[in-house]
Amino acid sequence: MTSVLAVLDFLSPRYLLMALRLLPVVLVVILMAPAFLTWIFLPPARHDALLSVLQKLIDWTKVSRA
Repeated sequence: MTSVLAVLDFLSPRYLLMALRLLPVVLVVILMAPAFLTWIFLPPARHDALLSVLQKLIDWTKVSRA
């Protein structure tokens, strides 16, 4: 009985909202993994573009946290 209550407590709306807020960030990071794995093969212009996208992602997560 207590394990059922623990599962129900884990599925509370507060935890679900936190997970939904982080889901887009996790998805973007997973989709950007190939770009980071091929970092050494990218030209300098692509380095700057990738860093710019990463900075926008950082700014977005800071705003969404507030």
